[in-house]
Amino acid sequence: MRQLFMWAAHCEDGTIITEFNPDGTENPYNKLPREKIVNFGLIQGQRSSYFIDLKTGVFHLKDHRINKTFNIVLPISKNKGVAICGGAGVNYAFNHFKEAHQDFNAIGHNMGGTVIDKYLIGWSAWKNVPTIGKRYVEATLFIDNVEAPKPVLKVFLRAEPKGTPIDGSPYDTSI
Repeated sequence: MRQLFMWAAHCEDGTIITEFNPDGTENPYNKLPREKIVNFGLIQGQRSSYFIDLKTGVFHLKDHRINKTFNIVLPISKNKGVAICGGAGVNYAFNHFKEAHQDFNAIGHNMGGTVIDKYLIGWSAWKNVPTIGKRYVEATLFIDNVEAPKPVLKVFLRAEPKGTPIDGSPYDTSI
């Protein structure tokens, strides 16, 4: 499988768990010590990193084009927004997903196996959103076009987990 990014988890004791070990073996995502992880994200060597601070919900994005901290602000009127990151006692559950395809040539021969097309990292949490009320919030960073990554952050507000998006969501922010 060809992929440009691998996930990395920073634990509260300072250890870093990556998707692949130096010897090439893989660390299973479903075996991560979730309760000990404080930052989770994607890395591409020393060049790019897209991380979520799981204590605050803030996204930290750095690559050859951008270097910024992204605190999510939802529009509540034409000239006003409300920040939804931060807040004591919030449990930010993180998620990670990859989309892939088989690489075939015009006559159907496999040209190199599986290719990752899109990476997603994000968090979900119950949040008391000012002026809106209690909502289940999902913030997901989509990274596609992996040859020239263009991150897009989408925020969904739901009345319950896996419920229908409400309140005008998703809110999209090209970065």
